[in-house]
Parts: sequence; C-alpha cells; structure tokens
Amino acid sequence: MGSIELTFEIRFAIALGLGSLMGLERETTGLERKREVIAGVRTYSLISLYGFGCAWLSQINVAFALPIGLVSIA
Repeated sequence: MGSIELTFEIRFAIALGLGSLMGLERETTGLERKREVIAGVRTYSLISLYGFGCAWLSQINVAFALPIGLVSIA
C-alpha cells in the first residue's frame, strides 16, 4: 500500500481551509447569539497561514522560526 505525499501547495490549502472554517464557525455562532464578533474568517485564516509559514520555515532548517512565531502570536 502506497503512502500519500502531501505537497507544499496542498498543505498550504489545508491550512487556509481549516483556518477559514474555524473563523466561519466562530463568526456565525457569534451572530446567532447576538454577541460582538472579535475574530472571524479573516483573522483565523491569517493566523493559520502564519503558523503554516513558521512550521515550513522550521522544516527547512531556519533556526528559531517556530519558537519566535509562537512567542509573537502569544
């Protein structure tokens, strides 16, 4: 049985899709409950792509990319 190789583009699309879905869920839940929506589709998409970029830089041996990314988000 062969293994599935995920390319850079597919991983990028997965990160963007998951971030967008999380943001869409948060946004619609906030609107249904008539609460102020702080973060929505754009915010979660950008955060997921930022995390993808940090993980990718760490994978290609850029020193301290992942720890600096985590500290900057926190």
